Amino acid sequence: MKALVERDACTGCEYCVHWCPVPECLQMKEGENVQGVLQLVHVNIETCIGCKLCEQNCPYDAIHVYKLAPEEIEKAGPIDGLIDQPYQAGLFEA
Repeated sequence: MKALVERDACTGCEYCVHWCPVPECLQMKEGENVQGVLQLVHVNIETCIGCKLCEQNCPYDAIHVYKLAPEEIEKAGPIDGLIDQPYQAGLFEA
């Protein structure tokens, strides 16, 4: 179970960051979405424990925890868990 952030739904409010029990798992970094350039939450896929506290407390429905296959986890890491569309099977296929 790993958290993924839908880029265009994230407003940078930081609620998820404050609820996360794992230091350094969720971090605010500069990013770009439909609202322009702003601080977006980025997920350290390696440290995410899949607890769902971020998902349960996001007021914008921007972060969700999914059961990812090992190859999906490997591909989600370099993009900091930011996805451009809601997750569905095959999202990370080339």
